[in-house]
Amino acid sequence: MKPIASFLLLCASAMSAAGTASAAVPQDRLLTQLESKYTRVRLRAAQALGQAGAAARDACSALGKALHDTDEEVREAAARALARIGSAAVPVLAAELKNPQFAYARRAAKSLAVIGPDAAAAVPDLARLLKSTDAGVRAMAAHALAEIGPASARTAGSLTLLLDDSSKDVKTQARAALARIGRAAMPALRGALKASSPAIRRQAAELLGLLGAEAMEALPELAAMLGDKNAAARRAATLTLGAFGPVARDSSDDLLRLTKDREPSVRAAAALALGNVSGSGGASVGSLVKMFRDPVHEVRFQAARAVVKVGPAAVNALINSVPSDDLTTRLFAIFALGEIGPAAQEAVPTLVEQYQSPVPMVRSAAAIALGKIGPEHARKSLPALKDSLDVELQSSVRVSVRLALAQLQPDDPAAVQELTREVIANNQKLFRAAISAALRPRTPVELQRQQRIKGILNFDVYRNSFRFGDGLDRWSHAVLESLGVEAIPSMVDTLNMENLAGGKEGFVFGGVPIHAKPPISPISTFFK
Repeated sequence: MKPIASFLLLCASAMSAAGTASAAVPQDRLLTQLESKYTRVRLRAAQALGQAGAAARDACSALGKALHDTDEEVREAAARALARIGSAAVPVLAAELKNPQFAYARRAAKSLAVIGPDAAAAVPDLARLLKSTDAGVRAMAAHALAEIGPASARTAGSLTLLLDDSSKDVKTQARAALARIGRAAMPALRGALKASSPAIRRQAAELLGLLGAEAMEALPELAAMLGDKNAAARRAATLTLGAFGPVARDSSDDLLRLTKDREPSVRAAAALALGNVSGSGGASVGSLVKMFRDPVHEVRFQAARAVVKVGPAAVNALINSVPSDDLTTRLFAIFALGEIGPAAQEAVPTLVEQYQSPVPMVRSAAAIALGKIGPEHARKSLPALKDSLDVELQSSVRVSVRLALAQLQPDDPAAVQELTREVIANNQKLFRAAISAALRPRTPVELQRQQRIKGILNFDVYRNSFRFGDGLDRWSHAVLESLGVEAIPSMVDTLNMENLAGGKEGFVFGGVPIHAKPPISPISTFFK
């Protein structure tokens, strides 16, 4: 063996032996090393005790002293070791919480957070830190209480006050702690609903919403909060009541009043809540339909979603709204009927009539709704759908009709093929419009570049998009999504037949497949 190799082998053996010896060092020797004058020796001793975990519980006192070591690394290693030892280290760490130096108190609280529920004995000392003048200490104390969990219930009242703390981190940790405490925090949260701070009232309502059915006893306070002067607080109370479902139906009148609130976010929340609490009664459908005229889209959308949740009881009101002179009301009524699905079968004749509308969006929405009502109930609309294709010039409407035909004829593969062709034709039309608007070829070089870009887009959009889901052509994805994965092979086959992406793999320029990625240039940015 060569001399150098022998030397390296001896070094490796020595290091291995040293590691083994370190692992076998008795705890009494490690305790002695914690008081060594050499920093590295103290550090390794603290680390070794930490690796021993609960077995090093007799070293807690010595490690507590090491929390005050002159070296920062040693202090951190001692804190980690105490955290690994667990419940036996809690008294030492709890005593450290009283240290007037913020850094030491934060470090102890962090170790208690690692110990978690077994650190419940430190809750009173952590509670005192919630009033510290240092935001970092308050935040770490709240974090430790969150990790301890329900055993921190006695601190819930103090934690609610921190929901309006000047520090964002403190507010976040206090909120997390209350959420982890759970049902045991209910009394404090109910009291916080009447706090003078709007931020506290709002977050208390939101936290009660996280508790779900367990927070039902807070229903009276939440109902009273629907009249809160603060819009964010009203919205939070509204959403929480809505989450209770039909059991909060007694609050329907108050929720109906909020549908006319001056704040759009509150109106949207009221619509959503009404959909949840109304159940199948449908008493609020009329008010929800009126919200289709709201000037804010989010409000209109939530109202439509709420009507859908009401279900079959809303169908008659929606059918009566379809002929409305207000275009928005008509579109949202059609949308809602489609989302209700097969239970909206009575709306089929009304939806078929919408093919006569001069507004393309109405015709498109009607076709989509019929497709969602499904083949069992809307099959009688097939002749009208097919006839509409003879005169329909709007490509977006044609795609919607083709989609409906495919949904109403699930056993007809030709319907899916026609849909894919319609999607491709529409995309080609959009591509040509974009090219004509963005590029005005004046030279042979520009013409050649246009053709190359078109070839890249053909491959990336019409082949990769459906085979690999690369995020391009999201509109086409949305169109085919309702058909499920069975539409993907059909799309690939159709594209191959029409020579839009010739060849099994590779890139296409002008319909001719190639098998090498183009060099980096302005036109290859489409591959990023």
